[in-house]
Amino acid sequence: MSGQTVYNIFERLGLSVKTYALKGKSDGIKYRRDEKKKPNQQWHIDLKQSKLSDGTTVYICILIDDYSRYALAAVAGLNKTSRWVTSVAQAAFVNAGHPDELVSDNGTEFASVWEESLTQFGKLLFNNDIHHRTTAAYYPQGNGKAEAFIKTLNRELLHRQSFDTLDDLQLALDRYLQFYNNYRLHSSIGWQSPAARYTGCSITVTGLAQIPGLQAMAANPIFGLASADPPIPITPLTADRSQAVVLAS
Repeated sequence: MSGQTVYNIFERLGLSVKTYALKGKSDGIKYRRDEKKKPNQQWHIDLKQSKLSDGTTVYICILIDDYSRYALAAVAGLNKTSRWVTSVAQAAFVNAGHPDELVSDNGTEFASVWEESLTQFGKLLFNNDIHHRTTAAYYPQGNGKAEAFIKTLNRELLHRQSFDTLDDLQLALDRYLQFYNNYRLHSSIGWQSPAARYTGCSITVTGLAQIPGLQAMAANPIFGLASADPPIPITPLTADRSQAVVLAS
């Protein structure tokens, strides 16, 4: 069934169809929805604080492509330093290429308090000719794509289970990203998967295949045929090829 049909059923049953809304002080700032025209035109980076089962504080650094909502990284760490977020961004550049610009908040791991100096993260962007855009203070909508992904990550993974070690958390994040990027349909991009929009390729899923928690049902033939294409590989050339497909069409 279509996404609109699902929304109509939820509304008829009195269930929430908007599970969250970004909130923050935004005096004098008019909200404007914006979406880039191609992959790797703009990325968003942000940090999510969480805890392990023993109470240890951990941080998750996430990177999102604006155009496709593709999650380029979700990496867990114990300290939110500029060196750490720089290493996460560098790994994403190796895997997916460089964005034209990258949006962050004004946290000290991203932006220096001194206008004439750069953090290690800022130096990485400068050396790769990537424009660093920072959001207005107290205005989370300025980094809304990252905020929205964090809300989804909370709802679908972090609030549903606990993790004993950093390695356990990272393994769960890696598995979730494979599902989120390749098989979870996204309402804001026309019910495509982020990987399909990022690459311009389609992914076919039949029945209950690739739905977290339903692996046993998907393997049982009484619930019908369940199959799925493998995840789409991402390389530094992916965005260029995807843009060429868009221009040709």
